[in-house]
Amino acid sequence: MQIGGVNSLREAARWGETPIIKKKAVEASKNAMTDDFVKKLQELARRDAQKGGGMSQEAINLCHAQMGKYVSPDRSAPIAQMTQELQKAEKAHKG
Repeated sequence: MQIGGVNSLREAARWGETPIIKKKAVEASKNAMTDDFVKKLQELARRDAQKGGGMSQEAINLCHAQMGKYVSPDRSAPIAQMTQELQKAEKAHKG
């Protein structure tokens, strides 16, 4: 049976189409777009528009700082955990 173009729950989860995944994504995006961030970005956009140029380096840095807070801010811990699991799997495969 095909539900909404997805063949299985596993496939839905892989594409981020389960209700729990969607809910978490919506919450994360709401937290990332704070009023303070939006106001600062609008102010920088107005200033850049008056200068007649594109997005300034200051605006780009602001966006990168915001993404660093909310988009995978802690990458080292998951990478370390995955490296450890891969090493365990390699030892188990060899032994």
